[in-house]
Amino acid sequence: MKIALIQCPCWGIYTPPLGIASLSAYLRNRGYKVMVLDFNIDMYLRCQKQHEICWDESMNEFWRSEPLVEKFISDYEGLIRYYLGEICNCGAGIIGFSIYDTSMFFSLILAKKIKERCPDKLIVFGGPHCSKYMTRNFIMLQGVVDVIVEGEGEETLSEIVELAGKEHKIDFCQGTVIRKENKIVDCGNRPLIENLDTLPFPDFSDFPVESYLRKNVFPVSSSRGCVNRCVFCNEWPYWKKYRFKTGYHIFQEIKYILSQYPKTTNIEFHDSVLNGNLEQINILCDLILEENLRIRWNGQAIINPRMDYNLLVKMKKSGCGCLDYGLESGSQAIITRMRKRFNISDADRIIKETYETGIDVVLNFMFGFPGETEEDFKETLDFVSRNKNYITAVNPAPSFCGIAPGTYLYEHLEEFGVATPMDNGHFWRSSDKKNDYLIRLNRFERFCEFVHSLGIKSTYPKTALVNRYRVMGDYYFYIQDYSKALEYYRISLEEEMEDKKILKQIDECARLLR
Repeated sequence: MKIALIQCPCWGIYTPPLGIASLSAYLRNRGYKVMVLDFNIDMYLRCQKQHEICWDESMNEFWRSEPLVEKFISDYEGLIRYYLGEICNCGAGIIGFSIYDTSMFFSLILAKKIKERCPDKLIVFGGPHCSKYMTRNFIMLQGVVDVIVEGEGEETLSEIVELAGKEHKIDFCQGTVIRKENKIVDCGNRPLIENLDTLPFPDFSDFPVESYLRKNVFPVSSSRGCVNRCVFCNEWPYWKKYRFKTGYHIFQEIKYILSQYPKTTNIEFHDSVLNGNLEQINILCDLILEENLRIRWNGQAIINPRMDYNLLVKMKKSGCGCLDYGLESGSQAIITRMRKRFNISDADRIIKETYETGIDVVLNFMFGFPGETEEDFKETLDFVSRNKNYITAVNPAPSFCGIAPGTYLYEHLEEFGVATPMDNGHFWRSSDKKNDYLIRLNRFERFCEFVHSLGIKSTYPKTALVNRYRVMGDYYFYIQDYSKALEYYRISLEEEMEDKKILKQIDECARLLR
């Protein structure tokens, strides 16, 4: 049985998608026929100039809006027909989609069109956004997806292909949720892959590697999960526990990429945490230096108190160019409340030492975490101010502090003083009414203005929230202040991107105000 693995918009345009490259390698290693189709990069390269902005991270809300995605797809009807032809004529009986929050609606719409044209195709969805904590139930209720893979997909997807080839149906497969006789059946969890060194190196052979915007840059994964248990994070519940590849295995994977793509200049580690196992990072650096590999690498890191200057020097010598630290706040009280495992003094030291070795420093920030006071926020500004000479860039979260299903925070709202019930993870408010969306928006924009005034680079393109008026309209509609919602929706129509959903919301506000 042949399987096609598809990446729909919107996803990254800088490097090939690591997820389906890893799945492709695993399946081929077991003798299965695989076809990989990255419609995301293809559509980006073919889209009209005015639509290129849709792939900017600030436009993620665009892809989370079903009406906007439907309109986008209708604008490229001919290209979608071409994609459907490729899928239906490729000989694959199984069509697998890699799902993230920004690719879900596009994937669902395309899957529906596949079912209409080729009803015998088995549609499989997998990825972080398909977990039971996220949109698994919503996806299955759409009636077009046959199987959802829960958690890591290598062994589960391999069994799906085997069962479909032998029995031409999936009655039961551990690690999935299936559609069986018009019923949704949860087949339970599959044991984790304990030894990540047993996984084959990702296969990038089907990707148009010259088409990605970061030329000669490839993604690598050194681990799954995280050593920390931050209460707001839904990645460690998804991966369940921290597992890592040995430094030797990571080194061999980098060498393999260099052998296949000799022009490779950079490796991007696509992990929740690169420095969770400092011993293996130390081994990796030694191996790179011993063989004198000319390669630059970077990744996402935690403030790990065990990091010292000597290790950072070795990392720099071996090619580390940038570390993106998940700091989130400059207030010790909030860091402790988030259950991060470091002191602010650790952050001050590590950021300064990282910069002094020549490694670029990027810091992630959140705003309005439950319990954050104005004084806590000012401590964050103070932290940035005193470390401004060591910060290469900041990455302010445009969701401020969303509360995602599956996180400890979501499951323990009362413990953190969040009002319940909570129907929207973005528009939550505190029980004491001292923290709501407007306060978080204010702190986000003040932070963006502050770092701009200091001359610090920001990954966010503006000092004000993109699509601010539409979001404000949604917020006031959510709290049932329809008069203000109507006001902001009308401003949005005049000054921001036209959205059919806004027109419907305006009509609904007018009806509710009568």
